[in-house]
Amino acid sequence: MKAVIRYVIVVLLAAATLLMLFLPLLPSSTAGYLPLVPFCAIPLFFVSLLTLFLMWKHKKERYTLLCLLLLSLFYLHPYIPSVSSLFYSLEDRQQSGTLTVVSWNCDNFQLKEDTLNTSAAVIKSLHPDIICLQERPHTSLLSMEKIKKVFADYPYIVTNNREDEVLNVIIFSRYPLSNPLSHYFTGTFNKYLSVDVKLPQELSAKIPLIRLFNIHLQTTGLNDLKQEKSHDTWQRKLQLFRANTVLRDQQADEIAQDIAQSPYPTIVCGDFNAIRTSSAYRKLAHRLHDTYRGFSGSYFYHTSSLSTQLARICPFKLIPVKIDHILVASPLQPSYYEQPSFFSGDHRIQCAVIKIPK
Repeated sequence: MKAVIRYVIVVLLAAATLLMLFLPLLPSSTAGYLPLVPFCAIPLFFVSLLTLFLMWKHKKERYTLLCLLLLSLFYLHPYIPSVSSLFYSLEDRQQSGTLTVVSWNCDNFQLKEDTLNTSAAVIKSLHPDIICLQERPHTSLLSMEKIKKVFADYPYIVTNNREDEVLNVIIFSRYPLSNPLSHYFTGTFNKYLSVDVKLPQELSAKIPLIRLFNIHLQTTGLNDLKQEKSHDTWQRKLQLFRANTVLRDQQADEIAQDIAQSPYPTIVCGDFNAIRTSSAYRKLAHRLHDTYRGFSGSYFYHTSSLSTQLARICPFKLIPVKIDHILVASPLQPSYYEQPSFFSGDHRIQCAVIKIPK
């Protein structure tokens, strides 16, 4: 009987591990019905580790569980800190041959000029070459001229060509921008920009152009219902969470195809609204490097109030639910990552330093 119980436990762990492993390969409509599965990835790893310890003396189960733990590294690797991150220093930010990118969901600057000015000062103190903002306010609420004024050191500007009521995006750059394209998703205000950045020859003769993606994917919708007190709130939240997961996965499919067709090395940044074990993130991060692979800031920091909402439905509250990301494609390489302590609205500023091969 004990052998049967061990067999059932191992089979269940194997099924869960394989589901987690192949989650990005499922159709978006199918993955959308499994919105909470990505949050189980880290707990599943530790459960498998504990089971291995308890069944160590049984050789068959031991080898099976060891294989499952190795397989889990394929979807957990974005959470594994790189050795270099232990030695991050100010010099890493100041070295030559690098490109510094800031990405931030500015939450409309709270529609306050004071927030605009304060956040701009924080961003400029990071000395970025490129600034990608999501949720830029509508020009009727906070004029574009005021926004351009605080970022006057960045002469090259691209924004979405259709001024939407919400969720507008914008890119500021020290370097020339070309081939700007605005991409809109059907039935939602979510969108993304793609643009080619022309690097100066002294920075890199090998890579004259980089394709940059500034994206905002479908939100979970949890914040829309957090004020409701009705008895079916959690059921409605789960239904909305599931529907929005489908939309987000479909949007990620579209962007992933665009990334794959890029003739140049790519940088993908923005508000993914997706944690690192999710289907959407893993589709976008395929063959890309996450610039956040260390202990910079706090490893378990929730990068937004939405992240905190997600943390409440996790099996364990200590699961990292970072939903804002900066990814780069080879031969570009992450060099440094930080999150300034400044916090306004519901997201935190990201800053990544990227090595450019000469």
